[in-house]
This record gives sequence, structure tokens and C-alpha cells, in this order.
Amino acid sequence: MGTVDWASFAASFFLVLILLAGTLFALKRMQGLNLSKQRNGQLQIKDSLSLGTRQKLVLVEVGTRQVLVGLSPTQMTRLGEWRAESADFQAVMQQMREESSP
Repeated sequence: MGTVDWASFAASFFLVLILLAGTLFALKRMQGLNLSKQRNGQLQIKDSLSLGTRQKLVLVEVGTRQVLVGLSPTQMTRLGEWRAESADFQAVMQQMREESSP
């Protein structure tokens, strides 16, 4: 009878460990979901793009301005800023390239 109890205990213990690992994995994957898009405040994250395991581009709208921010584990860098009314992102990026070229 003692062997069956230990086998049942070990099976239950490993089942709990597997469920815990699966839950932790799912939570880690869900961190990438952008739930802040549903907010109605002044500051909104409009879009984000992962560039690697620890680098990201984020398009943030603050009032009537949009700001493109580069994120790394140690730094945040403003890469560009423009009015939110200019909806054509490619045209804005082309304009920024022309302004920055000599």
C-alpha cells in the first residue's frame, strides 16, 4: 500500500510542476500582448516591433504628437517625432530621411 501512495504522490507532484511550468510559459508569452491599446488616456502605445530578444521599436502617441522610441534593456532613445494627424507613416519616415541627409 505504501508504494502506491508514493507513486500517486510522485505523479501528482510532477503533474503540478508541469502545470506550473506551462502557466509560467503562457504568462511570459502574454507579456508581449499590447493591452495598453485599449486605454483612453493621453499616452497610448500605437504599435511596437520587436527587433531582437531585448530591443524594440515603439510608436507612442502623446496628445497630438507621435513619438518613435527605440528601447533596449539599458536605454530609451527618441528616434523621431511628428504630428499625429500625418497618418502616412512611410511618408513621414521618408521626410525624416531627407531631413537627416546632408
